[in-house]
Amino acid sequence: MARKQPDPIFAAIATHREAHGEFHAEAHYLWAKRRLSYHAAELVAVRKTYEAATEKLVLTEARTLAGVQAFAAYLANLQCCGTSDVAPGLYAIEAWDLSAGMDRIAECLARLAAAKPVRRRTATNAAEPLPIAA
Repeated sequence: MARKQPDPIFAAIATHREAHGEFHAEAHYLWAKRRLSYHAAELVAVRKTYEAATEKLVLTEARTLAGVQAFAAYLANLQCCGTSDVAPGLYAIEAWDLSAGMDRIAECLARLAAAKPVRRRTATNAAEPLPIAA
């Protein structure tokens, strides 16, 4: 019997969470403490890692309903607009990435809904009534 593979969205969320934490910490230290530019060499590498993790996050296809739920909850908790407490213009996710993530959630839900077989109980004897379909 083949083993089910874990939903890849969980790994993408973990990778993004870690990259965001590193980016946030570096930005706080380098911008808030040392007043370096957002384009300083020290920030560029960690920002590129974070941007790659964000792209992977919004392009990863959730394969389970639990994965879609975790993905939606994670996206909902990311700050996409407002004033950052770390640096001007520094958000957890850009609006276009948030939009792409929501598109991915809609696609995954549609795919999961279409693939889910409808289970109907059948009567085992003539005296047992069939369930009413909702």
